[in-house]
Amino acid sequence: MLLLTLGTSSMAKELDGFGEARLRMTSDAVKRAFPALESAGGLPAADITYHRLGNQRFLDLEPCTLRFNFFRDQLYEIQFDCGRDAKVVRTLEREFGEPTMRESYGTFWYWNAAVLGLSPASKVFGLSDRALSPAVQQAIAGAAAAAKAAGTGPAK
Repeated sequence: MLLLTLGTSSMAKELDGFGEARLRMTSDAVKRAFPALESAGGLPAADITYHRLGNQRFLDLEPCTLRFNFFRDQLYEIQFDCGRDAKVVRTLEREFGEPTMRESYGTFWYWNAAVLGLSPASKVFGLSDRALSPAVQQAIAGAAAAAKAAGTGPAK
């Protein structure tokens, strides 16, 4: 995967979770940290589950809705929806410095264990575990291929 070959941010501050939740924690551990966490579906064929947590604060952004994504019961990604204005970009750049990479499809801060990716259009951003991402992508592709072979995949 191309993203794994890039360098890391020169910033000393590395984001590794939200509140008491850390990447690679189990869903039960995250639920203990956030009892209001709600199930939000997932991709069962890929062993992926989603959980949502609303009305949160991240840095000076609020209200934020977070989605905690688990792969084989390990937290691999936290998605943050904290609004649609430029304040989101300014806040991330102020906190984490100049991004490692800017492309038309996203802005990214890379660290040793994680990457923070921001969608420039929606202003939604996500913190992902760099080591788990290839396995997650492989599981999603495998589930999609199995669904297509079974005739249950998305119509073209």
